[in-house]
Amino acid sequence: MKFIQTKAQMNVEAKRPNHLIAYTLFTVLLLLGCTDNKECLTYSKEIYADNKVDSTRLSQVLKYKDILLERFNETSIRGLNDEAYHLMFYSAHGFGKSVKFEKNSGAYSLSVKCVLKRDWYPCKAYSIKISEQEWNVLRQMTIDFNFWTEKQIDTPKNVLDGHTYFLEGVRPDAERCGKKIYNIAARSSPDYNKIGALCEYILQYEEELASNYTIADSAR
Repeated sequence: MKFIQTKAQMNVEAKRPNHLIAYTLFTVLLLLGCTDNKECLTYSKEIYADNKVDSTRLSQVLKYKDILLERFNETSIRGLNDEAYHLMFYSAHGFGKSVKFEKNSGAYSLSVKCVLKRDWYPCKAYSIKISEQEWNVLRQMTIDFNFWTEKQIDTPKNVLDGHTYFLEGVRPDAERCGKKIYNIAARSSPDYNKIGALCEYILQYEEELASNYTIADSAR
């Protein structure tokens, strides 16, 4: 028997929701939500203390940071579209090292620049590609040492000897989780704390990675 739909039946069919489309959309949104929740778990333990910094002191420290960026012929990573970390180590004796880890469209890199290379302070300027696993080690360091939640500025006002660390971090993806997307921490010797330890570990990790690759000394 041939089934013939009446006009009324066709109208009912037209008004009936397409359950397959609705289910598909729901599934996609659910998966996207799960992905976001999984990523946000990384930042779930971050609690930001109200560590107020004297505005005058902060201005002085940031000006010094800009001076070091110029000496290293570098720019701030603030505003980058991908995650990155930049450490500057500078000695009161006029030598130092810039170490930058960057993520770019699924690729990862490490670059180093030097100021006043000496025989007793070996430093090679180079840029290499690193693996995702090597990137994740660096990223986990920043989490383990509470880079995003520790006090930003902790430097003595008058240091005649020793060294200074500036560590910048940017992570645009954290914005959708309501967390910091940019941070900077400054430390000077002889103080030694969690951020100071993190900076030292980053320098050691850079040297370890450099030893794993064939590094050609490049122009500063």
